[in-house]
Amino acid sequence: MAAGLLLGIAACSSGSTSSTGSGTGQSTASARNAAAPALLAQCAINADLAGAAGSAAKASDQLPTSQQWLHSGKIQLTAASAGQFTGWYEGHLAAATVHGKSFDQWAQAAASSDKLPTAVCGTSTTASALYAQVYAHYPKMMKSNPWS
Repeated sequence: MAAGLLLGIAACSSGSTSSTGSGTGQSTASARNAAAPALLAQCAINADLAGAAGSAAKASDQLPTSQQWLHSGKIQLTAASAGQFTGWYEGHLAAATVHGKSFDQWAQAAASSDKLPTAVCGTSTTASALYAQVYAHYPKMMKSNPWS
């Protein structure tokens, strides 16, 4: 599920709806749905939930430099690395559970509430700040941060 969402973020073609029902609201909701897995993955790496820190480092380090998505413990996606990140997320984190929910479920909840879940991310960061970090090297994605 997250694979198609993350890779489809630029198109914002999801059928997600927002409370406003407007085209802009749908685009924002779609963009949040697409970006949430990367934000939750960064939280998981920070807290080493479900063994994410070691798994992420190993997966990213095995890639050619241009496709590496983890740098000094920080997810930094580019057009060249986003697909590699998605593969790791789907294979290693999406179904892992923390506090009774899978990361995919936490990501969906975060996207619909426009907030990071404190059970996964704590209270020391915001979705907007994490989005800026994760997509700092992905100009197409930095045009508009969907997290308020």
